[in-house]
Amino acid sequence: MWNAIVNPNWILESIKASKPAIVSINHSGKFTSGVCDLCNDQIARDRGKFDLLNGEPTLLSVAKKTMHVNRQENGYAAAMIESSQLHDAAYKSERSASRRLAAATGITVDEALLHTLTAAAGLAGLPALLADRLALQRAGAARLQAREERTAALAARRNARHDGPQAAWRGWFDGSAHPNPGRCGIGGLLHGPDGATIEISRAAGHGNSSEAEYRALIAVLEAAVEGSAHDVVIYGDSRVVIDDMNGPALHAAVSLTGYRTAAHDLLAQLQGVTLRWIPRHKNTAADALSQRASAMPE
Repeated sequence: MWNAIVNPNWILESIKASKPAIVSINHSGKFTSGVCDLCNDQIARDRGKFDLLNGEPTLLSVAKKTMHVNRQENGYAAAMIESSQLHDAAYKSERSASRRLAAATGITVDEALLHTLTAAAGLAGLPALLADRLALQRAGAARLQAREERTAALAARRNARHDGPQAAWRGWFDGSAHPNPGRCGIGGLLHGPDGATIEISRAAGHGNSSEAEYRALIAVLEAAVEGSAHDVVIYGDSRVVIDDMNGPALHAAVSLTGYRTAAHDLLAQLQGVTLRWIPRHKNTAADALSQRASAMPE
């Protein structure tokens, strides 16, 4: 038998109900004498043998690793509770309290946790507490899974909005100017239906960033014409270029008219081409090619 510091205000009724009990503990938390049902030891009133809590002696008999709970008088059949079930069901505060109990009494943490949860179960009993907490854990896992599925569905819709319909050919373009205006570099990728990839990375003279972006688009369109591409979606992160190309000529940027005309001439040689804007973080491959081109010697 081990002696443990236990708060009588929350342990007493559980002890008496589930009968691992010191039968003579009274409602003040004091004890006189009796027999522990679990270890069958005679208990005598002796303050010297027990730890004190708030100046009053308290007592709890602890079973080993697993506990045979006999509650037939309360309608329960005998059951064996495995220590793994206890650890899975215990809250963080209960595990912490059990570690303190084990350190104070010399019993194992499993043994301490058993009695912590037995006390928390109260009149309902430990099996009922374990079942309730398992149900709560499963419900929490189901909510988490549903939330993750909703998040994935939203991400898929966002991607679909940017990516557009599936196409046989897909291209990406990006241009940079260092400084702006300054030295230009262009980058582009074109993926074909057979897995072939055309990569573009080259210096493109001097100009501002919008001019560099247009030069990159024109380079990708030229590659598409040379590859006899059709059903093409081309992506870029330049709102200026995408809106200028997709908008009416009346609203086109005057300073970019020559680039817009050249790009539309190339579009006329292709079938089923769509230009779509994407965020910069989805255009990293083309951006890396344009930045690499900017660092090339002239």
